[in-house]
Amino acid sequence: MGILKIRTKFYPIRILAYLKNEAELNIDIENNGIDLYWVEIDVVLPNNSVSLAPDKELLKGRIRGGIVFSNDNRTVRCKIYGNPGTYPDTYRIKLIAYAFDKEGVIVSREETKTELRCERVK
Repeated sequence: MGILKIRTKFYPIRILAYLKNEAELNIDIENNGIDLYWVEIDVVLPNNSVSLAPDKELLKGRIRGGIVFSNDNRTVRCKIYGNPGTYPDTYRIKLIAYAFDKEGVIVSREETKTELRCERVK
């Protein structure tokens, strides 16, 4: 097991197809190491049907998570936006978390994927 443990959840749990709407991605980062670390998370979307920005296509972004102390956790949030071109599907979102030590050196890199459902309004 690595230094960082990543857990995710969406609120709401899905977005709606063919509409402007959004879901909040909550990323819980747990530090299992013995030192404190500065944490950053890369969020990579699969295609331009969903975006990290409400008004343009943005497929990749970095979230500054801040300092996470030993045996502690921190939750960071990111919004995923749907638009009129968003079709019903399951979108796989890749998350890459980096832990930096006091010298600014990357000591851990953890990668995971999460899925956001997009459904048609009935």
